Amino acid sequence: MIDETFTAEDVATYYDDWNERYEAVFGDVFQHLKASDHDELLDHVIEVAGISDGESVLDASCGVCGPARHIARRRDVAVTAITVSPVQVERARELVTLDGLAHRVTVRLGDFHHLAQVVEPASHDVAYFLESLVHAHDPELALRSVFEVLKPGGRVCIKDFYRGRSSEPAEQRVIDECVEATNRICHLTIRNTEDMLRWVAEAGFDIEVSQPLAVPMYSIEDGHEFCRRYDLDVAAGRDFTTTFYLDNLEILARKPA
Repeated sequence: MIDETFTAEDVATYYDDWNERYEAVFGDVFQHLKASDHDELLDHVIEVAGISDGESVLDASCGVCGPARHIARRRDVAVTAITVSPVQVERARELVTLDGLAHRVTVRLGDFHHLAQVVEPASHDVAYFLESLVHAHDPELALRSVFEVLKPGGRVCIKDFYRGRSSEPAEQRVIDECVEATNRICHLTIRNTEDMLRWVAEAGFDIEVSQPLAVPMYSIEDGHEFCRRYDLDVAAGRDFTTTFYLDNLEILARKPA
């Protein structure tokens, strides 16, 4: 059930307007579901994606480049970081420069539905989407797009959250109402896990990992604080700290060599 989708222009405007507030709560890593700290989460992404020295890395929706900068500090890689938000491009470039990482991280304005307009086809070893495909108005197009710009044998790592599922109709109605509210407020289109896995395969990838986020301790407190601070009714009138309506999944998939 998809109630509404948001164009790339809608999402750009949303983050242009809200980026400062996201940074005030989340710091430079905008993740609702994370490990107990950002370093632990991003080190886990490096491990799952198998990012190694010398590789070319694509952050397909970089925010203010928290993950890209972390990876560039941990590995000797070249990172191309893309966001649809002009405000985030400016802020990300500022932070990259402050960290002395401009020789490793390049920030570009672009839409992950059309990555070949921003980078060359078959040019990157690994790409990642961290809670960003949930903003896609057409995730199938976005996945075909990243497939095009990965080298043969290249990998894509996807960490995101999805619509919860229940066999009880009353529970599913609660889930659906909360998802609809969250979508509307945060400019998201929360999908079903089985649909995402099918789209990844249909884009041409071989799925190697599909599992809940495998970190020792989850934290969603930043997300709760964000909702409290800005009075966001993401649970449709319910207590958002005790209403669980999202599933999470991390996926690693490979473009055939």
